[in-house]
Amino acid sequence: MILQWSQDWARFSTAETLLVGLLVVLLVAFVEIRPRATQVWERPIRIDDAARERLRASSSARRRACGRISDTLLWTFTVGPFLLALALHAAGITDVAIQVALLSTLAVLAASGANRVATTVAGRPRPYTRVLGEDGQPKRKPDEHPERLRSFFSGHTALTATGGGLLVVFIVQLQLLPMLPMLLAVRLCIAAPIAVALLRVAADRHYLSDVIVGWMVGSLCGAAFPYLVHFT
Repeated sequence: MILQWSQDWARFSTAETLLVGLLVVLLVAFVEIRPRATQVWERPIRIDDAARERLRASSSARRRACGRISDTLLWTFTVGPFLLALALHAAGITDVAIQVALLSTLAVLAASGANRVATTVAGRPRPYTRVLGEDGQPKRKPDEHPERLRSFFSGHTALTATGGGLLVVFIVQLQLLPMLPMLLAVRLCIAAPIAVALLRVAADRHYLSDVIVGWMVGSLCGAAFPYLVHFT
């Protein structure tokens, strides 16, 4: 385990601190914006319907179960980097703990902000709203449903990928575990967002394209940015 932040690693900067403040303002502003009442994104991408047909759980009970499991994984991996920071602080490695907490805060806020902007702007109906009428054409569930137009992109997948990416970077760079446990932990952190992505499609909450973009955004915020900016 590395007991101090290496001089070769960039510390959390003033610019990043300002960015955290801007992201908080952005999230607060978008919380006040009412969800769209009319759809903007009309049709699924070609791969979406085929993936939905293959992956969607066969009953409402199973779809709810998939949703609950994805919720659990979301919270576990979103909170994970902050629990790591607390553990480092408890072990007396306070300087490293502060850097881990600050980088985790920025990454989670960035992924959350990107998701809030995208869902508000895109106005994409969730898959479960696409039911067929008597004429065989898709019809929508009632317009008053508050979350029905927040399909793109998957926030669950993005935030799980963010937390998982942060944990991979910290575990590897800080040498927190021996080799075998480290490899197991890294594989778990990589597998978790993939599992969440599949579960969100199985739960009929998102299309495949939603979760792919969510994974890309989360990986960028949680792994690529911290590694490239602070550890190289």
